[in-house]
Amino acid sequence: MNLNTQTTLSPNYRYILLSAFIAGIAFPGNQLGLLSFVAYIPVLNELFKGIGIYKKRSWFFIGFILGATYSCVSMYWVGLSNFGGFIGMTLTIAVRYGICTLLFGIIVRRNQFFWCIVPLLVFQEYLTTYTELDYAWHWSAYSLTDFPLLCQIAEFTGALGLSFSIYLVNTLLFLAYKYVDQRKRYAQFLLLYSTLFLSLNITLYYTSKNTHTQAVKVGLLQPNIDPFLKWQRDYKHLSTNRLFAGTQEAISKGADHIVFPETSFPFYMRSGRYKHIRDSLRYLSDTYNATLAVGVPDYAYIQNERHVYNSVFHFFPNQTGYNTYKKQKLVPVAEKVIYPAIFDLLGDLIPGLSGWSRGHTSTVFKSPHNIYTIDEHSEHYTFSHKDSLKFATIICIESTFPNLVSEFKNNGAKWINIITNDGWFYPHWNWFKKIAHQLNFSPYLKGKGAYQHNKIAVLRAIENRITITRSANTGVSSIISPTGEILNYIDQYEQGVLVNYVPISSKPNPTLFSKYGHWFVFILLILFCIGILWQIKTFTREKKSR
Repeated sequence: MNLNTQTTLSPNYRYILLSAFIAGIAFPGNQLGLLSFVAYIPVLNELFKGIGIYKKRSWFFIGFILGATYSCVSMYWVGLSNFGGFIGMTLTIAVRYGICTLLFGIIVRRNQFFWCIVPLLVFQEYLTTYTELDYAWHWSAYSLTDFPLLCQIAEFTGALGLSFSIYLVNTLLFLAYKYVDQRKRYAQFLLLYSTLFLSLNITLYYTSKNTHTQAVKVGLLQPNIDPFLKWQRDYKHLSTNRLFAGTQEAISKGADHIVFPETSFPFYMRSGRYKHIRDSLRYLSDTYNATLAVGVPDYAYIQNERHVYNSVFHFFPNQTGYNTYKKQKLVPVAEKVIYPAIFDLLGDLIPGLSGWSRGHTSTVFKSPHNIYTIDEHSEHYTFSHKDSLKFATIICIESTFPNLVSEFKNNGAKWINIITNDGWFYPHWNWFKKIAHQLNFSPYLKGKGAYQHNKIAVLRAIENRITITRSANTGVSSIISPTGEILNYIDQYEQGVLVNYVPISSKPNPTLFSKYGHWFVFILLILFCIGILWQIKTFTREKKSR
Protein backbone atom coordinates (compact mmCIF):
# COMPACT_ATOMS: atom_id res chain seq x y z
CA MET A 1 0.00 0.00 0.00
CA ASN A 2 1.57 3.29 -1.10
CA LEU A 3 0.57 6.19 1.11
CA ASN A 4 2.70 8.71 -0.72
CA THR A 5 0.47 11.66 -1.60
CA GLN A 6 3.09 14.38 -1.19
CA THR A 7 3.42 16.65 -4.23
CA THR A 8 6.10 19.10 -3.10
CA LEU A 9 9.40 18.92 -4.96
CA SER A 10 11.61 19.85 -2.00
CA PRO A 11 11.96 18.52 1.56
CA ASN A 12 11.13 20.46 4.71
CA TYR A 13 14.59 21.20 6.04
CA ARG A 14 13.27 22.17 9.48
CA TYR A 15 12.59 18.50 10.20
CA ILE A 16 16.07 17.57 9.02
CA LEU A 17 17.61 20.20 11.30
CA LEU A 18 15.47 18.93 14.17
CA SER A 19 16.74 15.36 13.70
CA ALA A 20 20.34 16.54 13.51
CA PHE A 21 19.96 18.63 16.66
CA ILE A 22 18.42 15.80 18.68
CA ALA A 23 21.06 13.33 17.47
CA GLY A 24 23.78 15.86 18.29
CA ILE A 25 22.70 16.48 21.88
CA ALA A 26 22.27 12.70 22.33
CA PHE A 27 26.00 12.27 21.71
CA PRO A 28 28.11 11.71 24.88
CA GLY A 29 28.48 14.71 27.13
CA ASN A 30 24.87 15.54 27.92
CA GLN A 31 23.54 12.30 29.46
CA LEU A 32 20.82 12.34 26.79
CA GLY A 33 21.88 9.27 24.85
CA LEU A 34 18.46 7.62 24.94
CA LEU A 35 17.17 10.38 22.65
CA SER A 36 19.10 8.68 19.85
CA PHE A 37 16.30 6.09 19.65
CA VAL A 38 13.89 8.79 18.43
CA ALA A 39 16.27 11.37 16.95
CA TYR A 40 15.94 10.31 13.30
CA ILE A 41 12.14 10.12 13.10
CA PRO A 42 11.73 13.67 11.67
CA VAL A 43 14.24 13.08 8.88
CA LEU A 44 12.73 9.67 8.14
CA ASN A 45 9.46 11.47 7.52
CA GLU A 46 11.15 13.64 4.89
CA LEU A 47 12.72 10.58 3.26
CA PHE A 48 9.34 8.87 3.15
CA LYS A 49 7.66 11.91 1.55
CA GLY A 50 10.26 12.10 -1.17
CA ILE A 51 10.07 8.54 -2.53
CA GLY A 52 9.56 8.81 -6.27
CA ILE A 53 9.31 12.62 -6.08
CA TYR A 54 12.52 14.34 -4.99
CA LYS A 55 15.26 15.08 -7.47
CA LYS A 56 18.75 13.69 -6.86
CA ARG A 57 19.94 17.07 -5.68
CA SER A 58 17.29 17.13 -2.96
CA TRP A 59 18.15 13.59 -1.85
CA PHE A 60 21.80 14.56 -1.48
CA PHE A 61 21.07 17.75 0.42
CA ILE A 62 18.87 15.95 2.94
CA GLY A 63 21.87 13.93 4.08
CA PHE A 64 24.32 16.79 3.62
CA ILE A 65 22.38 19.11 5.92
CA LEU A 66 21.73 16.28 8.39
CA GLY A 67 25.43 15.40 8.59
CA ALA A 68 26.67 18.99 8.71
CA THR A 69 24.28 20.01 11.48
CA TYR A 70 24.90 16.80 13.43
CA SER A 71 28.64 17.48 13.27
CA CYS A 72 28.21 21.10 14.42
CA VAL A 73 26.04 20.17 17.39
CA SER A 74 27.94 17.09 18.58
CA MET A 75 31.52 18.15 17.78
CA TYR A 76 31.47 21.93 17.98
CA TRP A 77 34.48 21.74 20.29
CA VAL A 78 36.77 20.99 17.33
CA GLY A 79 36.10 24.49 16.04
CA LEU A 80 37.12 26.03 19.37
CA SER A 81 40.75 25.08 18.74
CA ASN A 82 41.02 24.38 15.01
CA PHE A 83 38.39 26.10 12.91
CA GLY A 84 39.87 24.97 9.60
CA GLY A 85 39.94 21.36 10.74
CA PHE A 86 36.37 21.70 11.98
CA ILE A 87 35.18 22.90 8.57
CA GLY A 88 36.97 20.02 6.84
CA MET A 89 35.57 17.45 9.28
CA THR A 90 32.03 18.82 8.99
CA LEU A 91 32.11 18.81 5.19
CA THR A 92 33.43 15.25 5.19
CA ILE A 93 30.66 13.99 7.47
CA ALA A 94 28.06 15.97 5.52
CA VAL A 95 29.15 14.45 2.19
CA ARG A 96 29.02 10.92 3.66
CA TYR A 97 25.47 11.39 4.86
CA GLY A 98 24.60 13.07 1.56
CA ILE A 99 25.83 10.09 -0.44
CA CYS A 100 23.87 7.80 1.88
CA THR A 101 20.54 9.57 1.32
CA LEU A 102 21.29 9.96 -2.39
CA LEU A 103 21.72 6.18 -2.70
CA PHE A 104 18.49 5.75 -0.77
CA GLY A 105 16.68 8.00 -3.25
CA ILE A 106 18.12 6.07 -6.21
CA ILE A 107 17.38 2.60 -4.80
CA VAL A 108 14.00 3.19 -3.19
CA ARG A 109 11.19 3.78 -5.66
CA ARG A 110 8.37 2.35 -3.54
CA ASN A 111 7.53 2.69 0.13
CA GLN A 112 7.99 -1.05 0.64
CA PHE A 113 11.73 -0.52 0.13
CA PHE A 114 11.90 2.03 2.96
CA TRP A 115 13.81 -0.38 5.24
CA CYS A 116 16.90 0.21 3.06
CA ILE A 117 17.76 3.33 5.06
CA VAL A 118 18.82 1.27 8.10
CA PRO A 119 21.68 -0.70 6.47
CA LEU A 120 22.71 2.31 4.37
CA LEU A 121 23.26 4.41 7.50
CA VAL A 122 25.26 1.59 9.08
CA PHE A 123 27.37 1.17 5.93
CA GLN A 124 28.27 4.86 5.81
CA GLU A 125 29.56 4.60 9.39
CA TYR A 126 31.52 1.44 8.64
CA LEU A 127 33.29 2.99 5.64
CA THR A 128 34.71 5.82 7.76
CA THR A 129 37.47 3.47 8.99
CA TYR A 130 38.69 2.60 5.50
CA THR A 131 39.45 5.91 3.79
CA GLU A 132 42.15 8.54 3.92
CA LEU A 133 39.66 10.59 5.94
CA ASP A 134 39.32 7.83 8.53
CA TYR A 135 37.66 9.54 11.46
CA ALA A 136 35.22 7.18 13.13
CA TRP A 137 34.28 9.53 15.95
CA HIS A 138 30.67 10.29 14.99
CA TRP A 139 29.13 6.80 15.10
CA SER A 140 25.65 6.92 16.59
CA ALA A 141 26.55 3.92 18.80
CA TYR A 142 28.60 6.19 21.05
CA SER A 143 25.39 7.92 22.14
CA LEU A 144 24.70 4.90 24.35
CA THR A 145 28.05 4.85 26.17
CA ASP A 146 26.60 6.81 29.09
CA PHE A 147 24.55 3.66 29.67
CA PRO A 148 27.00 0.71 29.53
CA LEU A 149 24.24 -1.76 30.36
CA LEU A 150 22.76 -1.09 26.90
CA CYS A 151 26.07 -1.61 25.10
CA GLN A 152 26.91 -5.21 26.00
CA ILE A 153 25.95 -6.73 22.63
CA ALA A 154 29.02 -4.97 21.23
CA GLU A 155 30.89 -8.07 22.45
CA PHE A 156 29.18 -9.86 19.54
CA THR A 157 28.38 -7.22 16.93
CA GLY A 158 30.83 -4.44 17.69
CA ALA A 159 29.75 -0.82 17.98
CA LEU A 160 27.96 -0.94 14.63
CA GLY A 161 25.48 -3.44 16.05
CA LEU A 162 24.41 -0.68 18.43
CA SER A 163 24.17 1.80 15.57
CA PHE A 164 21.98 -0.70 13.73
CA SER A 165 19.71 -0.99 16.76
CA ILE A 166 19.36 2.79 17.02
CA TYR A 167 18.46 3.20 13.34
CA LEU A 168 16.13 0.19 13.39
CA VAL A 169 14.18 1.41 16.43
CA ASN A 170 13.81 4.86 14.84
CA THR A 171 12.53 3.27 11.63
CA LEU A 172 10.05 0.97 13.37
CA LEU A 173 8.68 3.83 15.45
CA PHE A 174 8.25 5.94 12.33
CA LEU A 175 6.54 3.16 10.36
CA ALA A 176 4.23 2.43 13.28
CA TYR A 177 3.24 6.10 13.19
CA LYS A 178 2.93 6.31 9.42
CA TYR A 179 1.03 3.11 8.64
CA VAL A 180 -2.06 3.28 10.80
CA ASP A 181 -3.51 0.02 9.46
CA GLN A 182 -0.26 -1.85 10.21
CA ARG A 183 0.59 -0.12 13.48
CA LYS A 184 -0.03 -3.22 15.57
CA ARG A 185 2.32 -5.26 13.40
CA TYR A 186 5.17 -2.77 13.68
CA ALA A 187 4.53 -2.28 17.39
CA GLN A 188 4.79 -6.03 17.95
CA PHE A 189 8.02 -6.23 16.00
CA LEU A 190 9.40 -3.26 17.95
CA LEU A 191 8.42 -4.89 21.25
CA LEU A 192 10.02 -8.18 20.23
CA TYR A 193 13.28 -6.53 19.15
CA SER A 194 13.43 -4.31 22.25
CA THR A 195 12.86 -7.31 24.51
CA LEU A 196 15.63 -9.28 22.82
CA PHE A 197 17.94 -6.24 22.87
CA LEU A 198 17.44 -5.57 26.59
CA SER A 199 17.50 -9.19 27.73
CA LEU A 200 20.67 -9.98 25.78
CA ASN A 201 22.43 -6.85 27.09
CA ILE A 202 21.45 -7.58 30.70
CA THR A 203 22.47 -11.23 30.43
CA LEU A 204 25.86 -10.38 28.92
CA TYR A 205 26.46 -7.72 31.54
CA TYR A 206 25.97 -10.01 34.52
CA THR A 207 27.73 -13.01 32.99
CA SER A 208 30.78 -10.87 32.18
CA LYS A 209 30.90 -8.82 35.36
CA ASN A 210 32.79 -11.20 37.67
CA THR A 211 34.97 -13.12 35.21
CA HIS A 212 38.11 -11.09 35.92
CA THR A 213 39.51 -12.52 39.17
CA GLN A 214 43.01 -11.04 39.05
CA ALA A 215 44.36 -7.51 38.95
CA VAL A 216 47.51 -5.43 38.55
CA LYS A 217 48.14 -2.03 40.10
CA VAL A 218 48.51 0.75 37.55
CA GLY A 219 49.36 4.43 37.98
CA LEU A 220 48.10 7.05 35.49
CA LEU A 221 49.74 10.46 35.27
CA GLN A 222 47.75 13.59 34.39
CA PRO A 223 50.21 16.54 34.48
CA ASN A 224 47.66 19.03 33.03
CA ILE A 225 50.08 21.03 30.90
CA ASP A 226 48.62 23.41 28.30
CA PRO A 227 49.45 21.68 24.96
CA PHE A 228 49.75 25.04 23.23
CA LEU A 229 52.51 26.07 25.65
CA LYS A 230 54.31 22.88 26.68
CA TRP A 231 56.66 22.95 23.68
CA GLN A 232 58.14 26.24 24.91
CA ARG A 233 61.43 26.02 26.83
CA ASP A 234 60.07 27.09 30.22
CA TYR A 235 57.17 24.67 30.01
CA LYS A 236 59.46 21.78 29.10
CA HIS A 237 60.97 22.03 32.57
CA LEU A 238 57.51 22.26 34.14
CA SER A 239 56.38 19.14 32.24
CA THR A 240 59.47 17.19 33.26
CA ASN A 241 59.16 18.14 36.92
CA ARG A 242 55.46 17.25 37.11
CA LEU A 243 56.00 13.92 35.38
CA PHE A 244 58.83 12.82 37.66
CA ALA A 245 56.92 13.98 40.75
CA GLY A 246 53.86 12.06 39.55
CA THR A 247 55.96 8.94 38.94
CA GLN A 248 57.32 9.06 42.48
CA GLU A 249 53.80 9.49 43.86
CA ALA A 250 52.48 6.53 41.84
CA ILE A 251 55.36 4.34 43.04
CA SER A 252 54.75 5.37 46.65
CA LYS A 253 51.13 4.20 46.26
CA GLY A 254 52.22 0.77 45.09
CA ALA A 255 51.89 1.04 41.31
CA ASP A 256 54.34 -1.09 39.34
CA HIS A 257 52.99 -0.08 35.92
CA ILE A 258 52.97 3.67 35.28
CA VAL A 259 51.47 5.29 32.19
CA PHE A 260 52.46 8.74 30.92
CA PRO A 261 50.26 10.75 28.50
CA GLU A 262 50.84 11.22 24.76
CA THR A 263 54.02 13.21 23.93
CA SER A 264 54.38 13.78 27.67
CA PHE A 265 58.02 14.82 27.29
CA PRO A 266 57.94 17.50 24.55
CA PHE A 267 61.30 16.64 23.00
CA TYR A 268 63.06 13.80 21.18
CA MET A 269 64.11 11.62 24.09
CA ARG A 270 66.14 9.42 21.75
CA SER A 271 68.50 12.34 21.22
CA GLY A 272 71.79 12.23 23.12
CA ARG A 273 70.92 15.65 24.49
CA TYR A 274 68.27 14.04 26.70
CA LYS A 275 70.21 10.98 27.79
CA HIS A 276 69.91 12.14 31.40
CA ILE A 277 66.10 11.91 31.15
CA ARG A 278 66.32 8.37 29.79
CA ASP A 279 68.77 7.44 32.52
CA SER A 280 66.47 8.82 35.22
CA LEU A 281 63.53 6.82 33.88
CA ARG A 282 65.72 3.73 33.66
CA TYR A 283 66.80 4.25 37.29
CA LEU A 284 63.18 4.50 38.47
CA SER A 285 62.19 1.39 36.53
CA ASP A 286 65.10 -0.70 37.84
CA THR A 287 65.04 0.55 41.43
CA TYR A 288 61.31 0.12 42.00
CA ASN A 289 60.65 -2.78 39.59
CA ALA A 290 58.18 -0.64 37.69
CA THR A 291 57.19 -0.70 34.02
CA LEU A 292 56.98 2.80 32.51
CA ALA A 293 54.98 3.53 29.35
CA VAL A 294 56.12 7.00 28.25
CA GLY A 295 54.58 8.96 25.36
CA VAL A 296 57.25 10.81 23.37
CA PRO A 297 57.95 12.04 19.86
CA ASP A 298 60.56 9.88 18.16
CA TYR A 299 62.49 9.70 14.91
CA ALA A 300 64.31 7.20 12.72
CA TYR A 301 66.36 7.38 9.55
CA ILE A 302 65.16 5.14 6.74
CA GLN A 303 67.24 5.19 3.56
CA ASN A 304 68.82 8.47 4.72
CA GLU A 305 65.41 10.08 5.13
CA ARG A 306 64.29 11.26 8.56
CA HIS A 307 60.89 10.01 9.75
CA VAL A 308 59.17 11.42 12.83
CA TYR A 309 56.77 9.27 14.88
CA ASN A 310 54.28 9.72 17.68
CA SER A 311 55.60 6.96 19.92
CA VAL A 312 55.66 5.21 23.27
CA PHE A 313 58.92 4.26 24.99
CA HIS A 314 58.51 1.32 27.37
CA PHE A 315 61.06 0.95 30.16
CA PHE A 316 61.07 -2.53 31.71
CA PRO A 317 62.78 -3.39 35.03
CA ASN A 318 66.37 -4.59 34.76
CA GLN A 319 66.47 -4.43 30.99
CA THR A 320 68.72 -2.23 28.91
CA GLY A 321 67.31 0.37 26.56
CA TYR A 322 63.60 0.67 25.88
CA ASN A 323 60.93 -0.88 23.65
CA THR A 324 59.06 1.33 21.21
CA TYR A 325 55.55 1.42 19.79
CA LYS A 326 54.83 3.79 16.87
CA LYS A 327 51.38 5.23 16.29
CA GLN A 328 49.67 3.56 13.33
CA LYS A 329 46.57 5.72 12.86
CA LEU A 330 47.17 9.43 12.33
CA VAL A 331 44.66 12.26 12.67
CA PRO A 332 43.61 13.42 9.18
CA VAL A 333 45.02 16.84 8.26
CA ALA A 334 46.47 17.46 11.75
CA GLU A 335 49.04 14.64 11.55
CA LYS A 336 48.94 13.53 7.94
CA VAL A 337 48.17 14.86 4.48
CA ILE A 338 45.08 13.16 3.08
CA TYR A 339 45.29 11.71 -0.42
CA PRO A 340 48.99 12.66 -0.77
CA ALA A 341 48.97 12.16 -4.55
CA ILE A 342 46.60 15.13 -4.76
CA PHE A 343 47.35 17.26 -1.70
CA ASP A 344 51.01 16.55 -0.99
CA LEU A 345 51.86 20.17 -1.72
CA LEU A 346 50.02 21.12 1.48
CA GLY A 347 52.71 19.38 3.48
CA ASP A 348 55.23 21.90 2.15
CA LEU A 349 52.95 24.91 2.57
CA ILE A 350 51.79 24.17 6.13
CA PRO A 351 54.64 23.38 8.56
CA GLY A 352 54.19 20.16 10.51
CA LEU A 353 51.15 19.01 8.55
CA SER A 354 52.86 15.99 7.00
CA GLY A 355 55.62 15.74 9.60
CA TRP A 356 54.40 12.49 11.17
CA SER A 357 55.03 9.02 9.80
CA ARG A 358 52.93 6.04 10.77
CA GLY A 359 53.97 2.78 12.38
CA HIS A 360 52.91 -0.58 11.00
CA THR A 361 53.10 -3.08 13.86
CA SER A 362 50.52 -3.88 16.56
CA THR A 363 53.14 -4.72 19.14
CA VAL A 364 52.23 -6.35 22.45
CA PHE A 365 54.78 -6.07 25.25
CA LYS A 366 55.53 -8.35 28.19
CA SER A 367 56.91 -7.34 31.57
CA PRO A 368 56.82 -8.54 35.21
CA HIS A 369 53.98 -7.36 37.43
CA ASN A 370 52.63 -8.03 40.89
CA ILE A 371 49.41 -10.04 40.57
CA TYR A 372 46.56 -9.49 43.02
CA THR A 373 43.51 -11.68 43.58
CA ILE A 374 40.05 -10.20 44.06
CA ASP A 375 37.64 -11.25 46.77
CA GLU A 376 34.26 -11.13 44.97
CA HIS A 377 32.34 -10.45 48.18
CA SER A 378 34.48 -7.80 49.87
CA GLU A 379 36.22 -6.53 46.69
CA HIS A 380 39.47 -6.71 48.66
CA TYR A 381 42.73 -7.17 46.76
CA THR A 382 45.41 -9.52 48.07
CA PHE A 383 48.90 -9.98 46.64
CA SER A 384 49.16 -13.40 45.02
CA HIS A 385 52.36 -13.77 43.02
CA LYS A 386 54.60 -12.10 40.46
CA ASP A 387 54.31 -12.93 36.80
CA SER A 388 55.09 -11.56 33.35
CA LEU A 389 52.00 -10.20 31.64
CA LYS A 390 51.28 -9.00 28.13
CA PHE A 391 49.81 -5.54 27.58
CA ALA A 392 49.56 -2.97 24.81
CA THR A 393 49.73 0.81 24.57
CA ILE A 394 47.89 2.72 21.84
CA ILE A 395 47.85 6.43 21.11
CA CYS A 396 44.97 8.93 20.93
CA ILE A 397 42.70 8.50 17.89
CA GLU A 398 43.68 4.83 17.56
CA SER A 399 41.04 4.09 20.20
CA THR A 400 38.34 4.99 17.64
CA PHE A 401 39.33 2.04 15.41
CA PRO A 402 37.70 -1.15 16.69
CA ASN A 403 39.64 -3.58 14.49
CA LEU A 404 42.98 -2.10 15.51
CA VAL A 405 42.22 -2.45 19.22
CA SER A 406 41.10 -6.04 18.64
CA GLU A 407 44.47 -6.84 17.04
CA PHE A 408 46.16 -6.17 20.37
CA LYS A 409 43.63 -8.33 22.22
CA ASN A 410 44.18 -11.15 19.73
CA ASN A 411 47.93 -10.82 20.18
CA GLY A 412 47.54 -11.64 23.86
CA ALA A 413 47.21 -8.29 25.64
CA LYS A 414 45.49 -8.63 29.03
CA TRP A 415 44.78 -4.92 29.24
CA ILE A 416 45.31 -1.89 27.00
CA ASN A 417 46.75 1.50 27.83
CA ILE A 418 45.49 4.50 25.88
CA ILE A 419 47.65 7.59 26.03
CA THR A 420 46.28 10.84 24.69
CA ASN A 421 46.46 14.61 24.79
CA ASP A 422 42.93 15.97 24.62
CA GLY A 423 43.94 19.46 25.76
CA TRP A 424 43.69 20.58 22.14
CA PHE A 425 39.92 20.54 22.54
CA TYR A 426 39.99 23.96 24.18
CA PRO A 427 40.24 27.48 22.68
CA HIS A 428 43.68 29.02 23.04
CA TRP A 429 42.70 32.61 22.16
CA ASN A 430 43.02 34.69 25.35
CA TRP A 431 40.58 37.35 24.14
CA PHE A 432 37.98 34.64 23.50
CA LYS A 433 38.49 33.14 26.95
CA LYS A 434 38.06 36.54 28.62
CA ILE A 435 34.79 37.26 26.83
CA ALA A 436 33.47 33.79 27.65
CA HIS A 437 34.44 34.21 31.29
CA GLN A 438 32.61 37.54 31.52
CA LEU A 439 29.50 35.95 29.97
CA ASN A 440 29.78 32.97 32.33
CA PHE A 441 30.29 30.63 29.36
CA SER A 442 33.62 29.23 30.57
CA PRO A 443 32.21 25.79 31.51
CA TYR A 444 31.08 25.31 27.90
CA LEU A 445 34.55 26.08 26.55
CA LYS A 446 35.84 22.83 27.99
CA GLY A 447 33.83 21.25 25.25
CA LYS A 448 32.82 17.63 25.10
CA GLY A 449 35.79 16.30 23.14
CA ALA A 450 37.76 14.83 26.03
CA TYR A 451 34.60 13.40 27.56
CA GLN A 452 33.55 11.84 24.23
CA HIS A 453 37.02 10.41 23.66
CA ASN A 454 36.89 8.75 27.06
CA LYS A 455 33.43 7.32 26.32
CA ILE A 456 34.55 5.90 22.98
CA ALA A 457 36.95 3.68 24.93
CA VAL A 458 33.94 2.23 26.76
CA LEU A 459 32.92 0.36 23.61
CA ARG A 460 36.48 -0.82 22.94
CA ALA A 461 36.49 -2.35 26.43
CA ILE A 462 33.16 -4.12 25.90
CA GLU A 463 33.94 -5.29 22.36
CA ASN A 464 37.04 -7.10 23.59
CA ARG A 465 36.07 -7.73 27.25
CA ILE A 466 39.31 -6.12 28.31
CA THR A 467 40.19 -3.43 30.84
CA ILE A 468 41.34 -0.12 29.42
CA THR A 469 43.46 2.48 31.19
CA ARG A 470 43.63 6.04 29.84
CA SER A 471 46.34 8.55 30.65
CA ALA A 472 45.41 11.97 29.27
CA ASN A 473 47.54 15.09 29.63
CA THR A 474 44.62 17.33 30.61
CA GLY A 475 42.02 14.59 31.24
CA VAL A 476 39.96 12.57 31.25
CA SER A 477 42.26 9.87 32.69
CA SER A 478 40.34 6.77 33.68
CA ILE A 479 40.12 3.05 34.35
CA ILE A 480 37.39 1.32 32.30
CA SER A 481 36.23 -2.19 33.19
CA PRO A 482 35.53 -4.97 30.64
CA THR A 483 31.81 -4.27 31.09
CA GLY A 484 32.28 -0.59 30.20
CA GLU A 485 32.00 0.90 33.67
CA ILE A 486 34.36 3.73 34.62
CA LEU A 487 35.97 2.48 37.84
CA ASN A 488 37.88 5.66 38.61
CA TYR A 489 38.90 8.85 36.83
CA ILE A 490 40.49 12.29 37.01
CA ASP A 491 38.32 14.99 35.45
CA GLN A 492 39.36 17.50 32.79
CA TYR A 493 41.91 20.21 33.58
CA GLU A 494 42.94 18.75 36.93
CA GLN A 495 46.48 17.75 37.82
CA GLY A 496 46.75 14.40 39.54
CA VAL A 497 47.92 10.80 39.77
CA LEU A 498 45.41 7.97 39.61
CA VAL A 499 46.52 4.63 41.10
CA ASN A 500 44.02 1.83 40.81
CA TYR A 501 43.72 -1.94 40.59
CA VAL A 502 43.15 -3.01 36.99
CA PRO A 503 41.11 -6.22 36.54
CA ILE A 504 42.63 -8.75 34.13
CA SER A 505 41.37 -12.08 32.91
CA SER A 506 43.32 -15.24 33.76
CA LYS A 507 42.03 -16.68 30.45
CA PRO A 508 41.56 -13.78 28.03
CA ASN A 509 39.61 -15.63 25.32
CA PRO A 510 38.74 -13.53 22.27
CA THR A 511 35.18 -12.31 21.96
CA LEU A 512 33.18 -12.92 18.81
CA PHE A 513 33.95 -9.36 17.71
CA SER A 514 37.66 -9.43 18.52
CA LYS A 515 38.00 -12.70 16.61
CA TYR A 516 35.88 -11.96 13.54
CA GLY A 517 35.70 -8.17 13.49
CA HIS A 518 32.79 -6.53 11.69
CA TRP A 519 31.14 -9.81 10.67
CA PHE A 520 27.77 -8.28 11.51
CA VAL A 521 28.18 -5.61 8.83
CA PHE A 522 29.03 -8.23 6.18
CA ILE A 523 25.97 -10.30 7.12
CA LEU A 524 23.90 -7.12 6.94
CA LEU A 525 25.35 -6.38 3.49
CA ILE A 526 24.44 -9.86 2.24
CA LEU A 527 20.89 -9.54 3.60
CA PHE A 528 20.64 -6.05 2.10
CA CYS A 529 21.60 -7.33 -1.37
CA ILE A 530 19.21 -10.31 -1.08
CA GLY A 531 16.42 -7.98 0.02
CA ILE A 532 17.00 -5.60 -2.87
CA LEU A 533 17.07 -8.45 -5.41
CA TRP A 534 13.88 -9.92 -3.95
CA GLN A 535 12.13 -6.56 -4.03
CA ILE A 536 13.22 -5.98 -7.65
CA LYS A 537 11.98 -9.43 -8.63
CA THR A 538 8.64 -8.81 -6.90
CA PHE A 539 8.29 -5.40 -8.53
CA THR A 540 9.08 -6.83 -11.98
CA ARG A 541 6.55 -9.65 -11.53
CA GLU A 542 3.83 -7.20 -10.49
CA LYS A 543 4.64 -4.98 -13.45
CA LYS A 544 4.30 -7.86 -15.91
CA SER A 545 1.00 -9.00 -14.41
CA ARG A 546 -0.66 -5.63 -15.02
